[in-house]
Amino acid sequence: MVELCRVQVLLTPRQVQYLKERSERDGSSISAIARELVQAEIEGQQQAIEDDPFWEIVGMVAGVEHDHYVYGTPRKDEVGSMSTRVKK
Repeated sequence: MVELCRVQVLLTPRQVQYLKERSERDGSSISAIARELVQAEIEGQQQAIEDDPFWEIVGMVAGVEHDHYVYGTPRKDEVGSMSTRVKK
């Protein structure tokens, strides 16, 4: 069984009314309805992340030193030469 944590939330009268009506309609507890709504939100956010067109470009380019071009960090071939430099 899934571990459950007790929480206390403040809701508007309209939100409480909605939960009561849905609870009666579905034959579930208000807690179960609240858990279902939160889980649906979590799954919706995850799906939105997975559907992001950004993921279509991931892996398109191999071997490019992304950090150098995006953040300006030294390229791998520059790292050795930079460590021998003396700052004055």
